[in-house]
Amino acid sequence: MTGPVPVRESVIQAVVARLSAVTVGDRAVPVHRARRKEVPEHDLPAIILHTSPGVSEPLCAGVTRCRERLRVEAQMRVVAETADADTDAALDTALVALESAVRAALESDETLGGVAVTLTHTDADQTAADGTGLGPLGAILAAYDVEYWHVTGDPFTAAP
Repeated sequence: MTGPVPVRESVIQAVVARLSAVTVGDRAVPVHRARRKEVPEHDLPAIILHTSPGVSEPLCAGVTRCRERLRVEAQMRVVAETADADTDAALDTALVALESAVRAALESDETLGGVAVTLTHTDADQTAADGTGLGPLGAILAAYDVEYWHVTGDPFTAAP
């Protein structure tokens, strides 16, 4: 069954579309929406998008302002080229490149093609999967706030 698409869903779809353009080397990085299971190591790199609705409030007559919190987690695995290779340095370099690609994809148009009022990067972190900084697995985490408007009482119609 298809019907009208809520403005919130249009915003999330625009984020997924932009993240789907992220590549590592010549390989597209798959984007998982609201994934709760771990991504298997052999399927990395991968991007996981989590969303949570924020505050909705009347902005002016007939317009409701909504804020959504987006959490982007991009996971990476590096393989040592030799037994004595520095996987920490290789992982850090790969994560920096992946974080830059994610930011470029999302921040190139803060309106997400016109479906949002603004997208703002609010927080970031970088981790190693085992918590010690050693090993081939790591992730970058980025938080964004996105603001969009819809007609009051009609979350399917974007407000100007």
